[in-house]
This record gives sequence, C-alpha cells and structure tokens, in this order.
Amino acid sequence: MRRNRDNRSGEPVSTNLLQAVADSRPRPTNSSVILPPKIYTPPKAVPQPLGLKRPQIECTHDVSVILGTVNRPDMLRDCVTHVRQAIADEFKHEIVVAYGAENDVSLPWMREQKDIRPILGGLNGAIEAFNRAYDASRGKYICQINDDVLVDKNSITLAVRYLEENPTCPGVVFKFDLLDGNGYRNLPTQYVHPNQMVARRSTCERVINYIGAFWGDSAHRTHPTYGGDSAFGAVCHFLGLKLVNVHGVTCRDLEFKDELRARNAQGYTWVEHGAAWWKMFGPYLGR
Repeated sequence: MRRNRDNRSGEPVSTNLLQAVADSRPRPTNSSVILPPKIYTPPKAVPQPLGLKRPQIECTHDVSVILGTVNRPDMLRDCVTHVRQAIADEFKHEIVVAYGAENDVSLPWMREQKDIRPILGGLNGAIEAFNRAYDASRGKYICQINDDVLVDKNSITLAVRYLEENPTCPGVVFKFDLLDGNGYRNLPTQYVHPNQMVARRSTCERVINYIGAFWGDSAHRTHPTYGGDSAFGAVCHFLGLKLVNVHGVTCRDLEFKDELRARNAQGYTWVEHGAAWWKMFGPYLGR
C-alpha cells in the first residue's frame, strides 16, 4: 500500500484515503447544478463585450496551473504532487497558488518550492482567488483546478498536446470522478462544462471581456453575483467556443466539505437565475 497523505515523500495519496473520502462524503445532487433551459429564448439585447483594456502579457511559461487554497496544507501537497506528475518535462510550467489567509500554514512550504508562486488572494472567497491567480500567471495555457482535485498522471500533458495540435480548439475540460462508483463524467449540461480545464490564454481573455474577470467580477462592478466555471462555460457556448474532452484528461474530485467550501458556496449562483451573467447568457445555453 502506498503511504498516506501525511507522507511528505512526494508519492500520491493512497487509494485507501480516496475510498474513505468517497464513503464519508454526502452525494451531490443534480439540484445543485444549473441545467440549460429546454427552449431557446434569446434575450431582447444580445450580450456585448465590455471593451476592457487588458494588459498584454508576455508568456514565459507553456502552462500556468492556477488554484486557490487556505490552510489546507496536506491537501495542497497532494494536489501539487499530482500536478507535477501530470506535466511532462517538455513543457515549462508554473503553479500559481492564491492563498486566502495572510498567515496560511502552507506558506513556508510553498516558498520552498521552485515551481510554485504563492500570491495573497482569496480573502473574500474562490472568485477572488482564481482572478488573482490568473492575473499573476504567465502561461500560454491556463490549467484551472481546485486544491481538492487530484489530476491523473499525464493529463495536463495530453491536454496541452491536443491544443498544440488543434490550434482552433479553445480548451480541454477534465472529466472527473467523484469516487462514487460512477466513474468519470462531465456535469449534466448540453455543452462541455469547464469544471476543471486547460484553456488557451486567448480563450480566457475573450471570456473576461464579457464577465469582467477570469471567474467573474468580484468587485461586483459589472456582475453582482458569482459565476465561476458556470459563467465561463456559458460565455464560451455563447461565443461558439467549443470546449472538448480528450481521452486521458481526467481527475478525481475529493469535494471536501469543510469551512472553505461552505464559505465559497455562499456566493454561488448555481440555481439563482437572477444572477446578471445568467440573465445575459443563460437563454443561449439551450440552443
């Protein structure tokens, strides 16, 4: 048996732990997921780009892995271990971690890692963390994951190679396993939902020009509620940017039910269709 998650040797988390998580975790229900409307009813006004003047970024890395965390050191180590095993040496990478506590217990360890760039961000939740991490990133491709997600071996490499070989593809979405015995799947939407993904920076910038920031506008200047991956996917669908699945691009989502997830959930708008981004793009999801 491989060592458990208290191990610091760099080995993956044990299968026993994964099974324990699966056995003890509440099962998600479809009620927590936005489903596209059955009938396509376009809004009166077609959504328009915001005309943002974004800075020109010089990409110094092939891949930027961006994620947020707060005081979850064991989980972060496991996540990073799997990320490193998912990227081939041929691709120069960085791991940009937005930490959500000024005295985060993971900070000393992060500062010792050559491929991790820690930045303070996420004091107000996940939306701020992903926005800060994205803005600090310098990769041609952006891999967005959560710190309680374990990407499978070579998965990021497979996604980047696919994007290199298919220059018109906007991004690749991970199929995920919730450890519930149902195997890998996507969220139950009519388009490939970017729950965890590897996307071109150009794709991200096009989305940002509609929702104000990578994960939505946390300052509520343009959109007053959290959109996250749902808003990102909706804008891609609206723009005709078809995100795809690629064989082998998979991950295991532990979905730890702790204080961090509960705090972030307060800002989610999974079923609150009054959200500004939903009013703008939701009607297009059924077409």
